[in-house]
Amino acid sequence: IGCGIGITAKDIEDFFKVDIAGCDIENYLVVDLPFYKISKQVKLPLQRSQFDLALLNDVLHHIDKPKQEQVISEALRVGKSVFIFEFEPSIG
Repeated sequence: IGCGIGITAKDIEDFFKVDIAGCDIENYLVVDLPFYKISKQVKLPLQRSQFDLALLNDVLHHIDKPKQEQVISEALRVGKSVFIFEFEPSIG
């Protein structure tokens, strides 16, 4: 969630031999991955528990603190598990 240009996602996909899809507010991908656009209401066009894992990798510090909870809730909705990596902690 918040895949940006997708290089990290593609590296994870190739290394672990898993299927990965990216999502962000716009499609910035420079690699070939399925893509889902996040709506302005912070909703993903995905089903509950559609993915085994939802990853937020250095994403939250780009999001206003009031919306961070919405993003985390949406990750918990679409992923059976959620992993958050944040180099610049800013969780509100």
